[in-house]
Amino acid sequence: MLNELFTRMQYEPGVLFFGNKYKRLSTSVLDYSWNSIVTTNCDMALAAAIGNDRRSVRDIISENDMQANLMDRKKLHIIRLFGENYPNENIDQLDAEDITDQAVLMLARVAEIIKRNGIIVIEDFEETCFTHKELRKALKGLYSNQKQVYIFNCKKRDQYVTALESQGIAVLIEESVNDFFEEFLSSDNSFEQQISDKTIQIYIEADKKLAPTCIEKRELLETDSFATLINVELLNEIKIPQNMYSDYFYMFLKNSVREPQWYGYSYGFNLHRNYEDRLYRKVKKGLENVGKANNKPLLVVGQTGTGKSISLAAIAYKIFNEKKYPVIYINDPDVNFYSSVEYKQKGIRRKGSLAFNALDALLEKLENLGAKATFLVWDTSSYSTGREKCYRLYQALLARGRKVYLLSTAYELSHNANETYAEGDYVEESVMNKKFIECQATVEISTEVEQLKEILCKKCNMSEQNVNSIIDYYTQNSTNYLSMFYQVFEILRGDLSKGVFKEANANLRDLDKILEEGIRLTSSVNNVFALALKKIENDLVSAGIVDKLEDTDKEEKRKIEVAKDDFIKCIAVCSQFKLKMPYDFALRILGTYNEQIIRTLTQSTFFVISQDYHENYEISLRTPLEASMYISAKSMTPHDEIDCIVKMLKLMNPSGGYGQQQEVRLCEKIIRIIGPNNAENRNRYKCGYAEVIDALKELREERSIWEPILISQEITYLREYYGRDEDLEVSVRTDTLKNAVDIADDVLSKIEYSGISMGTRNAIIVESANSKLLLYQLKETNDTLLFKELRRDLRNVIRYDSLDYHAYVTLLKGSIIEYRNEGDTIRRLELLESMCSVADEIMFENPDVANSEYFRRQVTEIYSLLDDSSTVKTYIEELVSNGSSAGLYVMTRKILLENKVDFKKPVRNNVQQEACKKVYSIFNDDKYKTVLSESEPCQYMLLNVVWLMNNKEPIYLDGECWITRMSEEIWRELLGICNNYIMRFCNDAEDIHQLAKNIRYIKALCLGQLGQYSESISVLKSIEEDSALGIRRVFTKHMLCDENGVPRKFTGRLGKYDEVSRSGYIYIEEFGKNPIYYHGPHMKSSNLEEGTVFNDVEVGYSNIAPKAFREIEKKE
Repeated sequence: MLNELFTRMQYEPGVLFFGNKYKRLSTSVLDYSWNSIVTTNCDMALAAAIGNDRRSVRDIISENDMQANLMDRKKLHIIRLFGENYPNENIDQLDAEDITDQAVLMLARVAEIIKRNGIIVIEDFEETCFTHKELRKALKGLYSNQKQVYIFNCKKRDQYVTALESQGIAVLIEESVNDFFEEFLSSDNSFEQQISDKTIQIYIEADKKLAPTCIEKRELLETDSFATLINVELLNEIKIPQNMYSDYFYMFLKNSVREPQWYGYSYGFNLHRNYEDRLYRKVKKGLENVGKANNKPLLVVGQTGTGKSISLAAIAYKIFNEKKYPVIYINDPDVNFYSSVEYKQKGIRRKGSLAFNALDALLEKLENLGAKATFLVWDTSSYSTGREKCYRLYQALLARGRKVYLLSTAYELSHNANETYAEGDYVEESVMNKKFIECQATVEISTEVEQLKEILCKKCNMSEQNVNSIIDYYTQNSTNYLSMFYQVFEILRGDLSKGVFKEANANLRDLDKILEEGIRLTSSVNNVFALALKKIENDLVSAGIVDKLEDTDKEEKRKIEVAKDDFIKCIAVCSQFKLKMPYDFALRILGTYNEQIIRTLTQSTFFVISQDYHENYEISLRTPLEASMYISAKSMTPHDEIDCIVKMLKLMNPSGGYGQQQEVRLCEKIIRIIGPNNAENRNRYKCGYAEVIDALKELREERSIWEPILISQEITYLREYYGRDEDLEVSVRTDTLKNAVDIADDVLSKIEYSGISMGTRNAIIVESANSKLLLYQLKETNDTLLFKELRRDLRNVIRYDSLDYHAYVTLLKGSIIEYRNEGDTIRRLELLESMCSVADEIMFENPDVANSEYFRRQVTEIYSLLDDSSTVKTYIEELVSNGSSAGLYVMTRKILLENKVDFKKPVRNNVQQEACKKVYSIFNDDKYKTVLSESEPCQYMLLNVVWLMNNKEPIYLDGECWITRMSEEIWRELLGICNNYIMRFCNDAEDIHQLAKNIRYIKALCLGQLGQYSESISVLKSIEEDSALGIRRVFTKHMLCDENGVPRKFTGRLGKYDEVSRSGYIYIEEFGKNPIYYHGPHMKSSNLEEGTVFNDVEVGYSNIAPKAFREIEKKE
């Protein structure tokens, strides 16, 4: 029985439960990596005794504090059943009952969390307010015969614990948990809780100082669960005797698909791919250019099985050993680095992602230790939003001022010439692909063949003859035989070691003869895989789905076979897309929670049980390639795969329990990956879309599960599958689209006051808007109200997320459709004003979106519509009398376009200057002033015209430290325009809008130019942090200059200077108590001692704060 507990503690969450007298427990027991601790003790010293360098500790003192993530080893929760105060022995009976009831509820909650996967280890006790009676009451809800509770030191076997034992819930053990742990530790060294040094060694500029840098392990607690700071100890922890090379090479291949096996790179187990040299050069260039504009992150792109993960780790290993840059490796593609923006009760609540804040803090720590750049590697290969996740993280870190360079991975998108791509697919690729420098990971190998042969001979002790035979065997079937060989090597190795193949060159070709009927395939590699997996299937059946398979009747055997098939098929369908299934979810599909099944899975070659960022357990097949091979071996059609997905939706639990939110996220990901907006997969899986739609409908209508991320997908499926099907009756299509819009309205209404992720809310709004737009096109009537709502909703989405290009796509498309279908000339002018203002905003304020080819085409089309507005002058007065600026806007915008005035380019000739003056005079005409001052696009145009007309250069340029040449009078005029814009168009809810932030920055600059320095700093501080700006946020934009373009000079006294970060602060009298940041080299002096005074300090403004310089006009 204890041997079984030893094993279970390796792969199941473990909870320790003890009473008030915790000091009788040994250090080994308290130091063990428990997932959670439950106790009746209220002593604060307990937390100090349990905390260590490997984990932080949090007290839970009430049921309300018991959130879903209570099983995090790195953030250990101590669940105190009696709260903060231990009850007195003479406590009033009613009070005692209240305390007891609360304790039972809290322990029952823990039992519910581990109900399907986990164990509770109890050091037996009975106390005044908690006896065996309460223990049974809390634990009786656990499954019978699963033996999830182990009660040690159980000397009193009363009716309550005996009942738990007889139900198969608990195992009663007389020895103490201390004795068990002493035996446990001495019998299995892998569980030793080694008390290691408190620091690790890394390299920061060690190529110059010839010594490693130490960092305390406790500073890595927040990042340890999702990121690895590569260090000397990690790379040197495994020493391999030469006679064991073959075994470790086998482990290297087996485990590298899950996470880097760092020892393998020092022993040469990895195959050096040809593209790695190209990749290394690009990485070096990126690291050397950290801090410079347009230093794009690097993306390794290739199909599955090209060795991207091994190459990434090899580059990380190489950069680390150059001893210049620290290296952080992130292995989890699903870790959430987004800041949480929640929409609730018509308000916005922001909360930084815990993972992002932890990573940011670690990077800042490394910079403070002297790192000029940190190499961040994130293996994100996934079939969903991989590029966008990486880009947003990179931008967010740069916006924080971090000196970082990012390398990540993505799957290659196949471009089939016969495939018709949806507009959204093209847009996403158009927007995101230009954000990265790409390095292609090639499938085929040529010159690496000899290297591969050498590895197999030297590392695997295989004969040259066998190596040649194996490689020849694989090349018969595929040019991608390298990936095939990597994936099935351990199968071959196992079979070879058992003597199945006495002569490799002959018996490999005879492999088909030993395959069982029904799994024969044309590919010899698939046959090897299928044979081994058939054995695993049989092992699963015999492992305990029923106790004695031979005693069951035929119908029961059939059910068992179906359950087993569904179990593996569902996991395979997820795994082919690199998605892992929550462990509890998988066992629910299997229909059993027998621990023998768990043991079989953990010992299997092909199943991987791992933990996510929150230490929830997950299961998958080892690689996407093996999942695809299994699907092929089972001759599964796309419809069979859809059946698996529908089964998952039917068995899915909504959020609320331990790990159950994972199930919702998994289902959403997989239906999005196979869905109609995925160009790679939609033709393959379209045959089963109706079943997916019905299953999603069933969740809402029959199970009352309103999960917003699933409903967003349901709306997409309804619109794309039914709404766009031209073979259906128009009435059917319109009814379906109306239904999609109603579903969106319902879910937005339901979650309005309960809180929802802003990203999810925006996605639903955009999907609903697309449905409305298609509905409008089918109706062929001009629905003014529909377009008004569409514009309002989409503009709000863009204000909250300026990178949401899907919202821009729908807004531009809808605007053009409405304009072309509008017959009234005056209304067309108003629509044209609205469209052009959106186009201006994209082109001049959102370069991330504007740089894509798709949006340039859309904007060009919109601007071309100005040519159709030749009769605009006829309607200007009528529009103005009705309070509309549309005619004036169209006329003035047309003047600027005709004279090639671009708000992003300088004014270079008199024609452009005169055009600006003409527009300016129209804006200053008394009869138009009022209506123009109330128009957002007109005020934005006026700001740019005044700036260009007087400065000759646009507001934003390339590079840094821009010079301006404007008088105090012009700065006051610009300040007035900014104040009017902010007062009229920037309410509190819209301050996060990018354009509003830019206007506030210009206001701060105007105040600085006018000598109102403290006020200008206050305005800068009010601008919310914007990760969309990336490194541009910390760049110095404009210098404070006189009207001749000469930077103004200030007198300042230096504060303390940090030699490591090469930065400090300077105190300038005009700026009051606000110290001004400076970067050492920018001061152009070797004397930066505290107290040094300079009388020629120059000040520039960024989106964050002012910065100090000297002699900027001499800067190259």
